[in-house]
Amino acid sequence: MTFDRELKTDLPTKRSCLRCLVCDEVDAAKHYGSICCSGCKGFFRRTVRFHKVYDCPFGQRCIIRKEFRNCCRLCRYNKCLSVGLNPLLVHGDRGVTNPEYQGPQKFSTPPELPLSPYGNNSICAPFSETTKTSIKTEPIDNEYEDFKCTLQIQKHLSLTSGDIPLGKLNLVAPFGTEKYIWDYYVTIERVIDNYTDTDCSPFETDFEIDLEISAVDAFHRPRAICKRTKLNWSAEQVLTSSHLKGTWGRTTQCFFDWVSFIPELHELSSDDLRQLIVGRSVQCIWMLFSHRSAINTTSGVVFSAGCYYPRVEENVELDSITKMCCERTAKLTTIEVIDEMRRLKITMAEYALLRLITLFMAVPCMSAEGRKIVQKARRKYTNALNELVQHRLAQNASFSEIVDRISRLVLILPSIEKISQLDDDAVGMMTVFNIAQMRSTLTYELHVGKNESPLPTKQPSPPDSTSSNNLFQL
Repeated sequence: MTFDRELKTDLPTKRSCLRCLVCDEVDAAKHYGSICCSGCKGFFRRTVRFHKVYDCPFGQRCIIRKEFRNCCRLCRYNKCLSVGLNPLLVHGDRGVTNPEYQGPQKFSTPPELPLSPYGNNSICAPFSETTKTSIKTEPIDNEYEDFKCTLQIQKHLSLTSGDIPLGKLNLVAPFGTEKYIWDYYVTIERVIDNYTDTDCSPFETDFEIDLEISAVDAFHRPRAICKRTKLNWSAEQVLTSSHLKGTWGRTTQCFFDWVSFIPELHELSSDDLRQLIVGRSVQCIWMLFSHRSAINTTSGVVFSAGCYYPRVEENVELDSITKMCCERTAKLTTIEVIDEMRRLKITMAEYALLRLITLFMAVPCMSAEGRKIVQKARRKYTNALNELVQHRLAQNASFSEIVDRISRLVLILPSIEKISQLDDDAVGMMTVFNIAQMRSTLTYELHVGKNESPLPTKQPSPPDSTSSNNLFQL
């Protein structure tokens, strides 16, 4: 673990100059044999009294500061011990909690999870039933092997606030500086890929998928769409029409979990936020499909849950609905994006930044302030991509080679735009005619309603299935 402050042997004696040795908070005092603030005192007392056990997905290297001291509880507790807080001095209701303290012991009670990455004292309501699972991520490229970690994630089988996005669960510590910002987003990609809260398959007959939800509601409550099943980016079975609703719902939920980690979105007004997520969701999802297909050397396009659409030349038998929906988009994606990513040997960090640039593009009907925020974010992540490529190739490539790589990466974006248009045409038609049970509020809003001008303030509704006239008035 990296500490931002060394333990001083001579503790200050004046109350006015005391600062917490754990998180650097002001107005600290002497507690449990050292100097700490009331917040760290309470955290240390609860940890010792209730024998809490924490996990750190970052190799116990987190920096503990006042602003984000709750982001990693294991590193915070280790910091408490390192600055001299003594577990033997923690008293229960009737004296010393454990006079023969032998370290933390595992109990069935899970650690407290804050709901907000920016709050210090927000705590989840207790779970009525929990099980614990260990999920090991697989390295996607060797350059970022340092980010391979074992995540100890609580499976919430019954939550009072279980629909909240992953960005509210403090699974990834917020970045403190602009330098190497891509590390933060690489970690987010891997957390989302590996986070599950059910062992079910999205194709089981009793698996619930609720697409009668607006985009704004899905942003705030992505798990209301469905449970977070295993994404599984391997190519195990050919995509069929019976898979379309399940894969669409799960990957769309994945998109809403992803955007919940992006700080710039919290600066937007509610109207601008809706315009952006509705207008840019399909492009970001297809960037995800393309990258996962490229790194898994899949012969075709993967759509999660082990499903894939094969290359046309493989002559695999496909049902007519799947072929109508995916043939043109899959072919263009394979030729223009997936093959190019493989030729470039795109890294996870390059992809993560490219996906952010894809998100922060101009959307009609945004306010002037919203457009400024989007433009600023786009410049920020474009500069980060330039810095990343230069950082990687500075020792082994000429300036022209660096410029060529950046250009080829950015030129992937126009292809993604065309792919999203084809997907809007296909899924929009399926929504209008309720093909493969795809008619719903969310599919309509993301694929059809966004193309209406101007985008209505009221949440759009899919066409009435009882009126054939409505189907042709779009």
